[in-house]
Amino acid sequence: MVTRLSCLCLAFLGLLLLSGCANGTDLNCVSVNVISVGPAKGGSLASIPVKVRYVNENVVAVGASDTYHKLYLDGEYVGKCHSRNPVGMQAEGEISQDLVFTIEKPDYVRQLAMSGKLVNYRLETRLDVYVDTEHLEVKATGSGTVNLTSLLAGK
Repeated sequence: MVTRLSCLCLAFLGLLLLSGCANGTDLNCVSVNVISVGPAKGGSLASIPVKVRYVNENVVAVGASDTYHKLYLDGEYVGKCHSRNPVGMQAEGEISQDLVFTIEKPDYVRQLAMSGKLVNYRLETRLDVYVDTEHLEVKATGSGTVNLTSLLAGK
């Protein structure tokens, strides 16, 4: 009896784990990462171009009307971006988007870029998604390393 109950519990838990990203109303299986950082226009680091990639692991398409991003470099908050350009992600697909971040610590970013080393980043993102008339806020965090030396090429 205990063995049969244990097997049923394990089977149920396995199905529960496998269905994590299959629920159409739970759209939390979206990730976002920095692909590249482009040259700053005119050498000013008050705003910098950043290309990001969204990956949708959901089995349904996701469309966001607005995206909000916060960028951290080597653990320190440096700037933000609010994009009103819609983002549409196919089911289990990916798409990239060019953004412009407003930098609140340009001297710190310049120092990191001048070091010539890869810099650790963390990107916190919120996507405003509408399903029928319901508003959902999908949150995603991406992290990795990025080369900032191209920021200095815009001088």
